[in-house]
Amino acid sequence: MVRKYLPGRLVPMVLAALAPILAHTQDMDRPRPVTTQELWASFSVKGRPPVFLKDMLGDRYKRILLSGEVGYRSADNFFAGRQIYTDLGVRYKVNRWLAAGAEYRYAARISRADRQRTAMRLHLNRSWGRFDLDHRLIWQRNHLDRDRTRTLVRNRIRVAYDFRSWKLDPELSVEFFTRTDLPRGWTHIGTR
Repeated sequence: MVRKYLPGRLVPMVLAALAPILAHTQDMDRPRPVTTQELWASFSVKGRPPVFLKDMLGDRYKRILLSGEVGYRSADNFFAGRQIYTDLGVRYKVNRWLAAGAEYRYAARISRADRQRTAMRLHLNRSWGRFDLDHRLIWQRNHLDRDRTRTLVRNRIRVAYDFRSWKLDPELSVEFFTRTDLPRGWTHIGTR
């Protein structure tokens, strides 16, 4: 009696055991994205304008923040550098929750043409209890070559929660990129 039902039950069990292997072999020819490892490192400073401008700026002196950054981005190999850049920026705090600013970047790129970037930004930041919400809007123009530019509008939305007496706080953010210098650019939105 056992022998009569064994082959009928054995076939489905063997097929169930082989299904992952068969599925894996079908997946082998599918193209995969190229992955790389890079190191991004930077050193930045922020501070108020020079003291000799304090009298001229008056009450606005405390609302202005200057920043500078020098960074290095490697290729797959740490010593095969891809880019060294310098950022200079200024930010003006309009009120408790709104800041406006400008930024300039010069990027010396190894084995490719150097690039420059200018940006104007608005930053809204509000807190409700333990929640922090912010929105960053950037208009960015990348100078690719002498005659070519690329213009983007970037929107970043961030939500964070501050746990009481805990060093690690959760944060969720998403950034949308919209290219505005092409007629079809407004319909193509990238995310990060």
